[in-house]
Amino acid sequence: MRLTVAQMHEVIAHCRAERPNEACGILAGRGGRVVRVYATRNADLSPQSFLINSEDQFRVMTETERDDLEFTAIYHSHPTSDALPSQRDVQLTTYPEALHLIVSLRREPVVGRAYRIVEGHVTEVPLIVEKEVSDVR
Repeated sequence: MRLTVAQMHEVIAHCRAERPNEACGILAGRGGRVVRVYATRNADLSPQSFLINSEDQFRVMTETERDDLEFTAIYHSHPTSDALPSQRDVQLTTYPEALHLIVSLRREPVVGRAYRIVEGHVTEVPLIVEKEVSDVR
Protein backbone atom coordinates (compact mmCIF):
# COMPACT_ATOMS: atom_id res chain seq x y z
CA MET A 1 0.00 0.00 0.00
CA ARG A 2 1.33 3.41 -0.99
CA LEU A 3 0.26 6.75 0.40
CA THR A 4 1.76 10.19 0.67
CA VAL A 5 3.22 11.79 3.77
CA ALA A 6 0.29 14.25 3.72
CA GLN A 7 -2.23 11.39 3.60
CA MET A 8 -0.49 9.58 6.47
CA HIS A 9 -0.50 12.80 8.49
CA GLU A 10 -4.24 13.13 7.81
CA VAL A 11 -4.84 9.61 9.11
CA ILE A 12 -2.68 10.20 12.21
CA ALA A 13 -4.39 13.55 12.95
CA HIS A 14 -7.80 11.84 12.81
CA CYS A 15 -6.57 9.06 15.11
CA ARG A 16 -5.20 11.55 17.63
CA ALA A 17 -8.39 13.63 17.53
CA GLU A 18 -10.54 10.63 18.46
CA ARG A 19 -8.55 9.64 21.56
CA PRO A 20 -9.32 8.02 23.94
CA ASN A 21 -11.52 6.06 21.49
CA GLU A 22 -10.38 4.18 18.43
CA ALA A 23 -10.63 6.18 15.22
CA CYS A 24 -11.59 4.56 11.93
CA GLY A 25 -11.73 5.44 8.27
CA ILE A 26 -11.40 4.23 4.71
CA LEU A 27 -8.61 4.66 2.18
CA ALA A 28 -9.58 4.62 -1.49
CA GLY A 29 -7.29 4.49 -4.48
CA ARG A 30 -6.09 2.76 -7.60
CA GLY A 31 -3.55 -0.02 -7.98
CA GLY A 32 -2.62 -0.05 -4.29
CA ARG A 33 -1.93 3.69 -4.25
CA VAL A 34 -4.15 5.74 -1.96
CA VAL A 35 -5.92 8.63 -3.65
CA ARG A 36 -8.36 9.67 -0.89
CA VAL A 37 -8.59 9.46 2.88
CA TYR A 38 -12.10 9.26 4.33
CA ALA A 39 -12.25 9.89 8.06
CA THR A 40 -15.38 8.20 9.39
CA ARG A 41 -17.13 8.08 12.75
CA ASN A 42 -16.68 5.15 15.10
CA ALA A 43 -20.20 3.95 15.91
CA ASP A 44 -18.80 1.94 18.85
CA LEU A 45 -17.34 5.02 20.58
CA SER A 46 -14.89 2.67 22.29
CA PRO A 47 -11.16 2.63 23.12
CA GLN A 48 -11.04 -1.12 22.31
CA SER A 49 -13.15 -1.49 19.17
CA PHE A 50 -14.47 0.26 16.10
CA LEU A 51 -17.43 0.02 13.78
CA ILE A 52 -17.58 2.41 10.84
CA ASN A 53 -20.75 4.49 11.04
CA SER A 54 -23.19 3.07 8.46
CA GLU A 55 -24.09 6.48 7.01
CA ASP A 56 -20.41 7.31 6.56
CA GLN A 57 -19.74 3.92 4.98
CA PHE A 58 -22.61 4.34 2.52
CA ARG A 59 -21.39 7.83 1.56
CA VAL A 60 -17.82 6.63 1.02
CA MET A 61 -18.89 3.58 -0.99
CA THR A 62 -21.12 5.77 -3.18
CA GLU A 63 -18.34 8.31 -3.81
CA THR A 64 -15.67 5.70 -4.52
CA GLU A 65 -17.92 3.88 -6.98
CA ARG A 66 -18.86 7.14 -8.70
CA ASP A 67 -15.19 8.17 -8.97
CA ASP A 68 -14.04 4.70 -10.06
CA LEU A 69 -11.81 4.21 -7.01
CA GLU A 70 -10.98 0.95 -5.27
CA PHE A 71 -11.71 0.22 -1.63
CA THR A 72 -8.00 0.04 -0.77
CA ALA A 73 -7.93 -0.17 3.03
CA ILE A 74 -9.70 0.33 6.31
CA TYR A 75 -7.71 2.20 8.93
CA HIS A 76 -8.18 2.37 12.65
CA SER A 77 -6.20 3.31 15.71
CA HIS A 78 -5.05 1.45 18.76
CA PRO A 79 -4.89 4.21 21.40
CA THR A 80 -3.01 2.15 24.00
CA SER A 81 -1.67 -0.93 22.21
CA ASP A 82 0.72 -1.79 19.41
CA ALA A 83 -0.06 -1.63 15.69
CA LEU A 84 -0.98 -5.30 15.53
CA PRO A 85 -4.40 -6.71 14.68
CA SER A 86 -6.29 -7.67 17.82
CA GLN A 87 -8.20 -10.93 18.02
CA ARG A 88 -11.37 -8.86 17.58
CA ASP A 89 -9.92 -7.15 14.47
CA VAL A 90 -9.22 -10.55 12.93
CA GLN A 91 -12.60 -12.05 13.84
CA LEU A 92 -14.62 -9.10 12.56
CA THR A 93 -12.89 -8.61 9.21
CA THR A 94 -15.66 -8.34 6.61
CA TYR A 95 -13.73 -7.05 3.57
CA PRO A 96 -10.89 -9.50 2.93
CA GLU A 97 -9.99 -7.68 -0.30
CA ALA A 98 -9.15 -4.52 1.67
CA LEU A 99 -5.94 -4.01 3.56
CA HIS A 100 -5.96 -2.90 7.18
CA LEU A 101 -3.85 0.03 8.35
CA ILE A 102 -3.46 0.10 12.12
CA VAL A 103 -2.05 3.20 13.79
CA SER A 104 -0.64 2.80 17.29
CA LEU A 105 -0.82 5.89 19.48
CA ARG A 106 0.78 4.03 22.39
CA ARG A 107 3.99 6.06 22.23
CA GLU A 108 5.76 8.61 20.08
CA PRO A 109 6.59 8.44 17.31
CA VAL A 110 3.27 7.03 16.17
CA VAL A 111 3.57 3.70 14.35
CA GLY A 112 1.47 2.56 11.39
CA ARG A 113 1.51 -0.96 9.94
CA ALA A 114 -0.53 -2.58 7.18
CA TYR A 115 -1.99 -6.07 7.04
CA ARG A 116 -4.02 -8.38 4.86
CA ILE A 117 -6.52 -10.39 6.92
CA VAL A 118 -8.20 -13.30 5.15
CA GLU A 119 -10.14 -16.07 6.89
CA GLY A 120 -8.32 -15.52 10.17
CA HIS A 121 -4.85 -15.39 8.62
CA VAL A 122 -2.87 -12.19 9.13
CA THR A 123 -0.05 -11.17 6.80
CA GLU A 124 1.86 -7.92 7.15
CA VAL A 125 2.22 -6.03 3.87
CA PRO A 126 4.58 -3.19 2.99
CA LEU A 127 3.37 0.29 3.92
CA ILE A 128 5.15 2.81 1.72
CA VAL A 129 4.84 6.48 2.64
CA GLU A 130 6.06 8.70 -0.19
CA LYS A 131 6.91 12.38 -0.20
CA GLU A 132 5.15 12.99 -3.52
CA VAL A 133 3.27 11.04 -6.11
CA SER A 134 2.28 11.93 -9.62
CA ASP A 135 -1.38 12.69 -10.25
CA VAL A 136 -3.18 9.37 -10.76
CA ARG A 137 -6.60 10.75 -11.74
